[in-house]
Amino acid sequence: MRFTFSAFAIAAAALGAAQTFSNPSSIAVPASGTSGPATPSSIAVSGITDPVVSVTVDLLGLTHTFPDDLDILLVNPSGQGAIIMSDAGSSFDIDGVDLSFDDSSANVLPDAAILTSGTYMPANYGGSDVWTATTPAPPAGPYGTTLSSLLSGNVNGNWWLFIEDDAAADVGVFAGGWRLNFTTQPVPEPASMLALGAGALGLLARRRRKH
Repeated sequence: MRFTFSAFAIAAAALGAAQTFSNPSSIAVPASGTSGPATPSSIAVSGITDPVVSVTVDLLGLTHTFPDDLDILLVNPSGQGAIIMSDAGSSFDIDGVDLSFDDSSANVLPDAAILTSGTYMPANYGGSDVWTATTPAPPAGPYGTTLSSLLSGNVNGNWWLFIEDDAAADVGVFAGGWRLNFTTQPVPEPASMLALGAGALGLLARRRRKH
């Protein structure tokens, strides 16, 4: 039974680990006036050494009087960008909505209906979004359409969130800031792989003895 326990423990450890990084500072949209960019917001990611298999994004406490105005671009430390939300939610006022973005979600971000808290796949309904020059400046396109498109390089470093309000007269805020959630896949140590193999051989030997 000792081998069996070790094998299960090693297999469970190899399933993946979650690491979360956050910036809880509120983000006014736009930074001033009623149209234009928010001040770019960053999250410093560090200490990730195992391969990353997925990343999700949480945007917290969104209040806005015309969400369709919002275009949101996420940029990784290598300067690659992906549009995670653009021109969604129509004209319906929202207050304190938490939006999570996950490539694997089956939920479609509403285009012409009210936004509600939940987890959605990224969506861009605009097609020709333009980001105002800020400091730092957003990268030039073309941009990705999935979060996985941002995982091709080193994930450690500053991740940036660029938010544009593309029409006048309405304003909003992300009162709770935002979060990045990484899932990594540990690379098994040679000793762990040997122990796992030994456990499997032990189980096989016991089964043969029973027969």
